[in-house]
Amino acid sequence: MLPFDDQQHIPPHQWTAQQLLKIAPALFSIFQEQWRYLQHIHAQNMLQIDEKNKRISIANGLLIIDFNQESEMLQLHVQDALAVEKISKFILQDMIFFTGNRLAQHPTTVKTNVQVLRQILMEQAFQWVDAENRIEQFIYNISVPDAVLIDQLLIQQHYYDQPHLTAFAEHGVQVPLEVELNIKHLCLVNSIKGEQFIAVNELISSYEELCFSAQQFLPQDIYCLVQCFYPEQFSLMNLIDHQQDFQLLRQHAIEKPHVLAYAKLMHRGYWQYQDLLDKKHFLDAKSLYWDDSQLARLPVFYQSKAVNWIFKQKLELNLWLSQVIQSPNVRVAVTALSFLDCSHIHPQVILLTLKYFENIAGRLFLSDCRHLSLEQQWFLNPENQKYRLNESREHLDQKNAISASMLYIEEWLELVHILSKNNPKLLKKCYVKLSRVMQAYMLFLQHIISTLPTELWDFIDPKTHQQHDFFKALKQSKTEVIAFRQYFKYHFTQQQRSISVFDSYVADYLLDHFAQQRFVNKNLTWQGLFQQAYEWHQQFEFDSTLNYLKSRIETESWQAISPEPIIYFEGWCFEELHELERVIQESVDYKHCLAHSYTERMLAQEYVAFHIYPEQYPAQCLTLGCVYKDDQLYFDQLKYPSNRAADESCLNKVYAFIAEFNLMLRKRRVDERILA
Repeated sequence: MLPFDDQQHIPPHQWTAQQLLKIAPALFSIFQEQWRYLQHIHAQNMLQIDEKNKRISIANGLLIIDFNQESEMLQLHVQDALAVEKISKFILQDMIFFTGNRLAQHPTTVKTNVQVLRQILMEQAFQWVDAENRIEQFIYNISVPDAVLIDQLLIQQHYYDQPHLTAFAEHGVQVPLEVELNIKHLCLVNSIKGEQFIAVNELISSYEELCFSAQQFLPQDIYCLVQCFYPEQFSLMNLIDHQQDFQLLRQHAIEKPHVLAYAKLMHRGYWQYQDLLDKKHFLDAKSLYWDDSQLARLPVFYQSKAVNWIFKQKLELNLWLSQVIQSPNVRVAVTALSFLDCSHIHPQVILLTLKYFENIAGRLFLSDCRHLSLEQQWFLNPENQKYRLNESREHLDQKNAISASMLYIEEWLELVHILSKNNPKLLKKCYVKLSRVMQAYMLFLQHIISTLPTELWDFIDPKTHQQHDFFKALKQSKTEVIAFRQYFKYHFTQQQRSISVFDSYVADYLLDHFAQQRFVNKNLTWQGLFQQAYEWHQQFEFDSTLNYLKSRIETESWQAISPEPIIYFEGWCFEELHELERVIQESVDYKHCLAHSYTERMLAQEYVAFHIYPEQYPAQCLTLGCVYKDDQLYFDQLKYPSNRAADESCLNKVYAFIAEFNLMLRKRRVDERILA
């Protein structure tokens, strides 16, 4: 028997449904038959994964989706041959499973989907017992006493305001459709059992977990195919729609899963060929396997070393490479890495290294190629019958003119290949500097992650910090998110700021470094490069600001109002800035706008700036700006490096200094008048 609840303890709709069943045994019987199917279902067994057998169980086994099949992507097994069209449609078409895109879903989206799934299950159970027809039969054969009681209940609970059932039982007046629908809805299991039956809030976590668990319930070969064809997300209907494609590639997914992603760049007509993913196709400029709409330039690589390297990498790395392999920058970067031993480097580190150099590798390579071409006279080499440097004045031959521009990167790659066939050392010379700086960055990142818990190694890319699993991994490793992110920042102590190690700060410097043909030491470290980059950026900013200001003002210094170069006041030092280069250096060192915004006002004797610091702690410096009017200073601003606001104690010290300084200015003016 169904235990009914007190009205004061349950929602009105649920109480009304339970009272309705008390009045009508026929409706109670309909509920019992539904309950027979649903009574053992709860939030914990509504959605379950059988990882061992590669299955998903829905509603405690009422529906099982089996993926462990050779001939089909999936099979549906239904308990007692029940009709499950609505449930299966939702699971197959509407439920999204995530691969590369592991960002947590919006809570509203998840909750809505869970509510829909729960409601569908109730409606299916309603259908299994033919409840709709049986309720209609009950209404059309209702007795007057039952009609009166039900009308009283539903009018009292504001479902309608007229005794429609009584009018039908006594006089045959047609029952409005709205009344029928209300009674049917009250006979659904969730109306009777309430929100606690398969509670939505409890089911949300199971639903969300399933969305991110494709790797657990899919066979490994199928999951590899899904990653390649649906790198962000997929539905199970996608597997059914692409069943023939997946079957063609399934054996390749078993034998060469790590390079499977490149099959997408090949004509479908060759997918069943056993040699589809052989290395030779990556080196063959005339291979028919590649789809020219996907890969316009062949060969993919000129060097077998590069092909061997990608065949040693994990699928996650090749997934990304397959999407960007058309970029010559990427192919240059891969070739540079192929000279290095990457076997002990985490795949995420290799991937982030490639991404860091993705936009500059080609230009770095070209800088070295142009230098070597002139040094070794490539364009006079008899093995080169195809290209000439368009800077040359010799136009008598029919060779193609090229320059050291990214527009000609493909031509340079081919030229290096032509000349290195009989001279392998030349190939290494072209890539050695790029390989060394890439190695420095790679080892730098690898050293950082080696100090971190292994659970966090997959989350070193900042783009993963919004992912579903990131905060779970932080919690598991007992690491604070702010502390974790600090590992991947450069810290400028003097400027009191930091930037990400994934920022182009060093990359910008490398472009100039290579253009100037500076030597790259074999034992170069990324920390050393960062220090060089810091000095380069400082000098670049200084020179740019100086050139800008020199175009606007002609003088390099102006009259100081301070009596001494440095004024000592209550344990603090105050240095007035009255030389152009000194003002610029202050702005560059401490990252603020003093030079750009205030130099002309200082020159016009409208503004005075001081570099200040405590005598005992000269590194704790600030910049003080004052308006200068009528031979008096008026406080304007006081900033630490990077425009960080000064604390109250510093402000009080400065206020006292300004008062004392103004007193000195007044006395000096009086003295000048007396002397005059």
